[in-house]
Amino acid sequence: MKKQISKAANLSKVDCLVLMPVGPNCKLSYIFDTIESIYFYMGDKTPIIIVDDSMQGKGKQIVEQFPNVNLITNVKGVRGRINYGLHAGLYLTLSKGLEFAVENYDFEVLLRLDTDALIIDYHPELDAIEHFKSHPDLGLIGSFRIDCNGDLRGYAGAQKVLRESLKLNEWIKHPRSRTFSWLKWKILHHIARKNGYEPGDQCMGGAYFMSRQLVEKLYHLELLGMENLAWIKLEEDQLFGLLTYVAGLKLGDFSTGNYSMGLRHKGLPDHPENLVLRGYKVTHSTKFYNEMNEDQIREFFRSKRKDG
Repeated sequence: MKKQISKAANLSKVDCLVLMPVGPNCKLSYIFDTIESIYFYMGDKTPIIIVDDSMQGKGKQIVEQFPNVNLITNVKGVRGRINYGLHAGLYLTLSKGLEFAVENYDFEVLLRLDTDALIIDYHPELDAIEHFKSHPDLGLIGSFRIDCNGDLRGYAGAQKVLRESLKLNEWIKHPRSRTFSWLKWKILHHIARKNGYEPGDQCMGGAYFMSRQLVEKLYHLELLGMENLAWIKLEEDQLFGLLTYVAGLKLGDFSTGNYSMGLRHKGLPDHPENLVLRGYKVTHSTKFYNEMNEDQIREFFRSKRKDG
């Protein structure tokens, strides 16, 4: 049954909002720095949705520093975990933020960021809005099949996990608890493949843009918050990659050439100075670059903000 939003709902109209999950290992000072980069380059009225999965009260500390942030707090984990965690657990965490976005905002695009991502130049959201307008078949854009340095992104790990999840053995091991969810997963995979999904397709989860069209479709088709799929060991970006095709849209590149996102899964894709020279506006991950540590990387970009 499709979810509906009341026509009388008083939605706040914005160009873009930002969704950021916070886990137990996220450092508060780094989270604050990322939020400051959002406000500096995208405007201090940019709505930010924090979904706190830390089980340590980090969300409350964030709101104390940034009172305009929208806070959603996970109160229990899934499948016996204390917190929701990664894999499908992170998909469930982000689902809460996406549902909140649809129910409270009339937005053009949504930017999903990890806490080790940064905004490093002005208004990447305007580039994304224009790109979605030019490519209405796309629902999610970021670092797709080729990364920003021209290297092929490997999907072998995701493809293996996907194959295992679809095997009959996955049902045989848990026939009572998994019959419905396994069959549902098989159906979702079939629909995605019919709509052009290639196994493993994803945009790297550290930072990507979703169109409102996609978020609304995921919401109305009840493809968000499917707790009966919590057993799936695919990463959240891999799950959202498949679900984008289930919703009848596609993934797209927004990282190569002159696009706005300079992204890599682990560490920065280039020296901070080169990322600026190359014209990138969003980057991931700030954790390291060669001999530079996260403090040094963040200080470089913080100094750039101070210089205007």
